Amino acid sequence: MAQKSDPSYDVIVVGSGASGGWAAKRLSEAGVRVAIVEAGRPHRPDDFREHQRPFDLPYGNLSREVLRRTRPRQTDCYACTEHNADWFANDVEEPYTTPADKPFSWQGRLRLVGGRTNVWARQSYRLSEQDLKGRSFDGEGVIADDTPNCGDDLQPGLSADNFQIRFRLPNDAEPSVLRIVDELDFESEDGKSWSLAG
Repeated sequence: MAQKSDPSYDVIVVGSGASGGWAAKRLSEAGVRVAIVEAGRPHRPDDFREHQRPFDLPYGNLSREVLRRTRPRQTDCYACTEHNADWFANDVEEPYTTPADKPFSWQGRLRLVGGRTNVWARQSYRLSEQDLKGRSFDGEGVIADDTPNCGDDLQPGLSADNFQIRFRLPNDAEPSVLRIVDELDFESEDGKSWSLAG
């Protein structure tokens, strides 16, 4: 008779996107027992179609009104297109409401492992010291005061995370065409590896 594993966890993380996925990774590396609860389905081979030519799509990617039939809120999101509409929550099947005096358009509800990271065009910009301490730089800022404990204070943790990110590139990718600020490791599909230093 097979033994059942202990279903207890120290932490349950909701969602495998940028925040949840990374939090789960770092916690599990520290020896914490982590479970991820994910509403999205796994990726399928046919999900990687963002480079498909618009004229090869059934509606030529001119289908906002067709998409709006099942995703009236999600199609307000710039990233919801004919290429990937099936990644987004179906607003008709999964409706939500807000108070009349507090309207909110909840866009970007993805139902795919990795969440919204799938529609970021593989870009995630780090805020600079000037973004976080704008008031000290020019007297203006989104928030009243500079953000405490930021910038250089966060650098050790940010650097550690940067070096853990790996990129998968096509076999024919040339490292010379890439310009990266920090040193990063790359690995092509055929296992070829190299590092770049800014």
